[in-house]
Amino acid sequence: MDQIILYNLCIPLNEINYFDNEFCLTISNLSEVKDTSDVTGILDDFNFSEDCKSEENIEECKRLNCIRSKLIVELFKTHGNLTDANRCVGDWGVAVSPGSNKWSSDDDITILMTPNSANLQQLIDIWPEEFMSKHLDCNLYTEPSLIPESIKERLERLENLGEYYSTDIENIYLFIPRYDLNSFKKELEVIENKENKINNPSGNIKEQFRLCNKVWENIERGDMANAWDNILLQRQYKDAAYQTNSAYVCVVIGNQMKIELNEIENYELMYLIAALENMLDFMSHLNNCKLILTENTSIECYKDLLKNSKYILRIFLHLKECINKGLLNITDIMEETCIIESCIEKIQSIVQHRGKHIDPGLKTLILNNLSEILKCLNTGGSGVATDANLQNIDDIFMSLYEKVKTICSKIVSQGGGSKRKRKLRITKKKKSKRKKTRTKRKKLKKKRSKR
Repeated sequence: MDQIILYNLCIPLNEINYFDNEFCLTISNLSEVKDTSDVTGILDDFNFSEDCKSEENIEECKRLNCIRSKLIVELFKTHGNLTDANRCVGDWGVAVSPGSNKWSSDDDITILMTPNSANLQQLIDIWPEEFMSKHLDCNLYTEPSLIPESIKERLERLENLGEYYSTDIENIYLFIPRYDLNSFKKELEVIENKENKINNPSGNIKEQFRLCNKVWENIERGDMANAWDNILLQRQYKDAAYQTNSAYVCVVIGNQMKIELNEIENYELMYLIAALENMLDFMSHLNNCKLILTENTSIECYKDLLKNSKYILRIFLHLKECINKGLLNITDIMEETCIIESCIEKIQSIVQHRGKHIDPGLKTLILNNLSEILKCLNTGGSGVATDANLQNIDDIFMSLYEKVKTICSKIVSQGGGSKRKRKLRITKKKKSKRKKTRTKRKKLKKKRSKR
């Protein structure tokens, strides 16, 4: 894999991290915003995630985008112990904001942590979590994802901990923990709990940080079983975030940070888990849309569909990867005559309009394109018998979820083998060990036969 470009994704310190920087320059007194006390009064009655759903508030939301970005930069400058004058970089790792930057979007910050995280403690201790989340739709997440070269060399002596990828930040490697059968089983349990609304996450950056450090302690001891327990446990303290590591890796690292994942061992199963979690997230956001989609459907439903179309796109992109790798057949999930690339193009044409006002033309586009996709999903799929009378959007996606979950559970329960007899791949180190063992056995047989 080529060197991963990470530096340009880090939050810049010398400009407002928002797409309309010229607009930010028109805001008076923005330079005086240093911490939350400077903006508390103007935000008392404003909830960004709710109030910025409507274009009636676009000017206020754009202004709050600028204030939010300025606050984030100031918090990192003052408390982040940064080692770079231009970007949010420290010996603790890097801070990135990989999501959408539309005027109505949230602004979640992901800190890709190294094991050297002591200098991050001050920022974690003072981060105004409730204020930023409630008023500005901004969450702070920590992820145990980066390793300095000195620690990497030590960890490589312990076999099969994970994969290491060089980055454009000197002596820093991206680390993806090794997936095995048990880690996928644990993630399927997380999916089941999320479906049944068990262990609903609540934001707690201090507990996230503590558990991420525990993950590093486990990994440095070569204890991947407990590392995986803590990897998944720390995700329970992330509000409005993915609960499986597979979804985090596939969406944040893969889709948003544009990092290729196809060299990661068993990455196609990660995509299958990620598809399942995105289905659950999509269905949970259909507050006004658990119904049949027609031209008479309420405008609130169309707003829900437009805002959450990103989940449908991720679902189909992930399922396409699984089909390409032979983990699924197209007929497992939809009508044989349907083309998944066509479904992806249709949903992409909707996603590009997120944040826009729904005029008659956009409403027709959503109706026509989603109707075609729903028809494909509703008329095919062999994983679970499909009720041809399903018409509600929610019911159709629940049917898809059940089909994919059944296939995923079968693959994992069979040790990685599906009806296509696939097995979880053996790592190169294991392969070489097995090869040596077979060679020794052959030599021993030859000696015995000579006797």
